[in-house]
Amino acid sequence: MKINLTTASSILTNYLKKDKKYQKALKIVKTNSKGKIWLIGGYLYKNLIRRIYKKGEKPKDFDFIVKKINTKVILPKRWKIERTYFGDYRFTKNKEQIDVIPMDNFDKRILNGKKPSIPIFLESNMLNIQFFAYDINKEKLIGKHGIKAINDKVVRVYNLKFAKMFSKFKKWTLEEYLRKKAKEVNFTFELPD
Repeated sequence: MKINLTTASSILTNYLKKDKKYQKALKIVKTNSKGKIWLIGGYLYKNLIRRIYKKGEKPKDFDFIVKKINTKVILPKRWKIERTYFGDYRFTKNKEQIDVIPMDNFDKRILNGKKPSIPIFLESNMLNIQFFAYDINKEKLIGKHGIKAINDKVVRVYNLKFAKMFSKFKKWTLEEYLRKKAKEVNFTFELPD
């Protein structure tokens, strides 16, 4: 089954409207941010793949990009504030995790002198399968390389520089990283030339 971004947006929107965990995470993010919000990461692409192919691992956490994070963070009871490796906010409660990336905190290696934007962020994605962002207000998915990955059922390196950097940080070989990500969604993988 081949899909396009419009169909994928519809599938994802219908799922997210019913997903109580997503709704709870989104409420926490909305409470603590200003401006546009985008869902990114594994929760997005894994759920999309699970809706289309009925296979793959359940996603475990949420990743959001926000225009701006509030100065004062207000969390529900028993939630804690932590920081990610890049200094972004991570809200946790037991096994629940929400990472929030403010656009003004995009890694300078990603920006390369450019103004922060979703297209710039997408270009920094290590793998083709991660090349997605969902605008929660417009209920619109962007990510032509992500759709191609889903249609091809193949995980490939998109940004070799960042894929190598991340693999090294995790103490994995590039092949181990690709194998792990492909296994999570029951796809094959291809090493770069």
